[in-house]
Amino acid sequence: MNLRRSDETLFTALNAMRYGLPAALLLAAVTLLFVDREWTRIDGFAMLVGSALSLLVLDGLYRLSVSSERDRDAEERARAFFSAHGYWAEDVPESKPRV
Repeated sequence: MNLRRSDETLFTALNAMRYGLPAALLLAAVTLLFVDREWTRIDGFAMLVGSALSLLVLDGLYRLSVSSERDRDAEERARAFFSAHGYWAEDVPESKPRV
C-alpha cells in the first residue's frame, strides 16, 4: 500500500474517530454507572451507551455507502471497456485458430 504521510495521518485520525470516540463514550458510561450513587446514573449510562452505539451504526452505514460507490465506479469502468473493445474485460476473446 503506497500511502503518503498525510494519508497515514488522516487514516489514523479516522480510526481514532471511528473507534476511539465510541470506546471513550462506553468507558465514560461504565465509569458513570459505578462511580455515581444517584439514580440518574442509569439515565446517564443509557444516554452514553446509546450515543456510542449510534456512532458505530452511523459509521457502518457510511462505510456501506462508500463501498457501493466503489462498486458503481468499477461497473462504469467495465462498461467503458466494453464500449471500446466490444467484449467484457473478464471474457478475453480466444484467438482464432489459423487454417
